[in-house]
Amino acid sequence: MTRIILLIFVCLICPICQSAMGQQRPNIVLINLDDADAELLDRQMNNFNYPHMRALAQNGVRFSNAHATTPFCAPSRAALFRGQYAFNTGVKVNDITHSISNGFTGGYTEFMRRGHHENELGVWMKNAGYRTMHIGKFHHSGFDGLVPPGWDDFRATMGANYFGAWQFTTRNAPAGQWLQSEQDEYVIDINARDAVELIDSRAGTNQPFFLYVAPLAPHLPQSGPPENMVDRRYLAFAPNQQLALTPDFNETDVSDKPFHLRVNPLTPFWQNYVREEYQSRVRATKSVDDLLGNVVTALENSGQLNNTFIFLTSDNGYLLGHHRLHAKTDPYHRTTNVPLVVRGPGVAKNKTASHLIAHIDICPTILELAGVPIPNSVDAKSFAPLLPSPNTLAEQNWQEMIMIENWSEKNVFASRTEGAYTAIRKHHEVFVSWANGTYEYYDLETDPYQTTNRYSQLSIAEKQELKRQVRRFRKNRIDPITSVKTKFQNNYTQARRVQLEGYTDDDVGTAGTLLTVKSYSTGKFWNGNNWQNGWYGHAVVPRNPNQPISNWKFNTELTTETSSGLDYLVFTFRSVDSQGNYATQSSWLVN
Repeated sequence: MTRIILLIFVCLICPICQSAMGQQRPNIVLINLDDADAELLDRQMNNFNYPHMRALAQNGVRFSNAHATTPFCAPSRAALFRGQYAFNTGVKVNDITHSISNGFTGGYTEFMRRGHHENELGVWMKNAGYRTMHIGKFHHSGFDGLVPPGWDDFRATMGANYFGAWQFTTRNAPAGQWLQSEQDEYVIDINARDAVELIDSRAGTNQPFFLYVAPLAPHLPQSGPPENMVDRRYLAFAPNQQLALTPDFNETDVSDKPFHLRVNPLTPFWQNYVREEYQSRVRATKSVDDLLGNVVTALENSGQLNNTFIFLTSDNGYLLGHHRLHAKTDPYHRTTNVPLVVRGPGVAKNKTASHLIAHIDICPTILELAGVPIPNSVDAKSFAPLLPSPNTLAEQNWQEMIMIENWSEKNVFASRTEGAYTAIRKHHEVFVSWANGTYEYYDLETDPYQTTNRYSQLSIAEKQELKRQVRRFRKNRIDPITSVKTKFQNNYTQARRVQLEGYTDDDVGTAGTLLTVKSYSTGKFWNGNNWQNGWYGHAVVPRNPNQPISNWKFNTELTTETSSGLDYLVFTFRSVDSQGNYATQSSWLVN
């Protein structure tokens, strides 16, 4: 039986392997949109609005069940380039200085601090002999103005301006230079021209290339109304394309949702806003379709199309009033489900597959197609074996589950809500373990719009098994990480109300946090009622015990023994996991 399975597997991957391992290794193009949900690029949308995306799907395989493992800009892109979950990359948020980040690390700052810029997909492809070319959005927050080591050609656009965009480019300067486009020049047109130029430059060479293109669309513009993301020539495009009022839109009853997601229904103002945003997203994506058409034409005209794999995807999905929420980071299907289409030599044509795919799986797939060894650090699974004939391998058995995580808070229209969670996504099931100790479970076969949280209907054994499965993903043993969201509320009075909140992050789950409050002036410790000479620690119980991400809260009202009523307080925090391992101690002075 083993021999028969092996023979079938070899036959399946044979066309791909021949292309990747033949005399001329294949070129690879990866187009990664920003905030494009899968529905925006589904078959119906392509048929009506996007001819080049339609042609791409007709000449390749569409994966309908692909998901971002961290549906947020910087964490998603870092995870993609490393082929790792964000709990391993350490890039968990966009910007460590932002108030929504809960004290966690992230952005390109953390990517560099960990040395990932010297050990990621671009570097691996370059070291294997590929010409590596980067166009468009580059990570998030903390770019140092230096050409990253993984890219021979680097033409990165910075910020979220569609007109007058800043670009750091090696076009005319090997070390890179800053240029700003004209105020009437559309950024995706610039990306398209760069892509065509670089593709043309490789014609007739024996060196294969890896081209990564990251257009900004359909991300909201940096300022102004949503229509500021649209090329002026498409402001009237698809006038009849309207946001579908599905059951999850402005969800009628959210009483079964976790308490922090029981937000108010959308007001008429916000309902109108998301409808306008949707039309702008459709129109901005039309420019991405043009970019794709230019890429395919350039490959065809230069004789390189037949030896090129093209991947089209997005960093995360998007909500437009669904479940009364907006944008990304949530664990819901619309937020995590991303478009994924692949065409190339040996790839089946006009096929749709529902195999469970993680966005990070793109990294090892590209490496395998290029004949490049996949590093042991990679968490993901190559889906190259699916490309020649996806229906031959059972969809529900391809990958049992993937992990989805988020560490930041979330802005919901004009308000803010908690957002940290760990979730597992199965073929058609979703389980969410929120940091505040609430849970969700959905079966998408019976509830495709996730309007009924069935967690309370599960048996105790089923609940325990789901929580165990969440913990199982974290294979790398780490000491618990303690982050602090709110440090201190200072009112300069004799009695001070101290309100502290933080998070713990661990591989096996948190048991608690040990917190101390020490007076810098007297050296005494606060025990909850008064100051004492000996050490005193407050045991703070996590809100989501024995789960990877949990938050904690500590409140006390203390007095000061100084004559002025002012004092310097030293706070220390040490979380401990369920196996008795302590976090590295963190502390600071607060006036």
